[in-house]
Amino acid sequence: MTITEPERGLLLLRVRNEMKMTTAAYETLYQTAVNFSMRKQLKAEEGKAEMEARIETLSERKRDLDN
Repeated sequence: MTITEPERGLLLLRVRNEMKMTTAAYETLYQTAVNFSMRKQLKAEEGKAEMEARIETLSERKRDLDN
């Protein structure tokens, strides 16, 4: 195509390159989102154990105060 119609060939080349760059950008965004969500999940699980311990402590304190 580039040999017989150079303008069309160059335009198709630009379109192809733009599509590759767009796809690469979306892949990067996807990987970043996955990494972010994994970090948030781990942080939430870490905080969950602390909250459960606090709930237990407060429940014991409540029982003591009720008695």
